[in-house]
Amino acid sequence: MSIADLIAFRQRRERLVDRVGEFEVQTEIGLARAISYTTPFDSVQHLALIFGDIGDGVSVPVRIHRENIVMDVFTNRAMPDNDLLSQSLRHIEKVGRGVLLYLREGSAGVPAEALDEAADDTLTLREGDPPLSARAREQQWRDVGVGAQIIRELGIRSIRLLAKHERSYVGLSGFDIELLGTEILE
Repeated sequence: MSIADLIAFRQRRERLVDRVGEFEVQTEIGLARAISYTTPFDSVQHLALIFGDIGDGVSVPVRIHRENIVMDVFTNRAMPDNDLLSQSLRHIEKVGRGVLLYLREGSAGVPAEALDEAADDTLTLREGDPPLSARAREQQWRDVGVGAQIIRELGIRSIRLLAKHERSYVGLSGFDIELLGTEILE
């Protein structure tokens, strides 16, 4: 049994996300449809911002962004080249459609790690990175599972991931999502 098979089996029996709200929000690139989600294991709401028409669910640009309150609100404004949220929005604007998936921290959202470590994507390892701790692996799989279920709930079947570095997610096929590639944010 592969990881994808195990994920598909569990996904048919376990629901990690529930849609709890929908509204429109004005962003720096224009109007977006916002959908909020909860999970059974966190008291926070995750947010999907949808730009343009993603109705076909094919080859949709998606940024999966883990909340980091210090970087997202304070530090990135002083260092625009590191502002992955704005870079993602500008890329989505250029393409004409896409999803910014904002995964909230289960606590107050203040990072426990150093800012330079938190500034980059933390959902996957790159070649040569040190192994994750058991706690970090659990958080990584939770983030991937929550993100993947939200993406599927939006009707998306294939994505082009927006990230600072090349990414691969083992087991996405278990959620019936195809990763077509990574579009590097600069």
